Amino acid sequence: MLNESKIRRIAELAQRGAPGERENAQELLRKAGVTAEQMLNTLSVEILPFTYRNKDEFDIIIQTICHVLDSTNITIIRYPRKGRKIGIEIPTNRLSECERAIKTFIGLYRRELKVFINAFIAKNQLFPTKAEESSCQSLSEEEIKEIIEMAHGIKKAEWRRQLTEGNHEKTY
Repeated sequence: MLNESKIRRIAELAQRGAPGERENAQELLRKAGVTAEQMLNTLSVEILPFTYRNKDEFDIIIQTICHVLDSTNITIIRYPRKGRKIGIEIPTNRLSECERAIKTFIGLYRRELKVFINAFIAKNQLFPTKAEESSCQSLSEEEIKEIIEMAHGIKKAEWRRQLTEGNHEKTY
């Protein structure tokens, strides 16, 4: 007879294993008299807290959890008095995997956002024509290449200044 921890591992294989492993695991569970869904539903869960800076980061956290757990059925707990903080119920055996994935994707998002901002500024030439050298950021050659590459995909904004009555500027 299989013990509970082995049945749980087999249940995970029955849901996420390779095709051959999946069928074998499902057969073993049938012999034990349980389904993969029943077994995985009995797993203990913990509430994992996350703090996010904006809606994009919130979306990345949710999508990452759904991807790692391979499910859209997740429980989100909002803490209204704590600002931008949420808790998500995650099976105990998947906590570290979820934490690593979110740390990776949020870090990548923040890094790419910085590159995008620099590319947007460069593409639209949003800097003074007589910029002092000390006011410019120093970027590595790799960062400059990333900015140039990203700038190629950004549409340049079209606008112009026009003087109106009373010497007030009006922009379009």
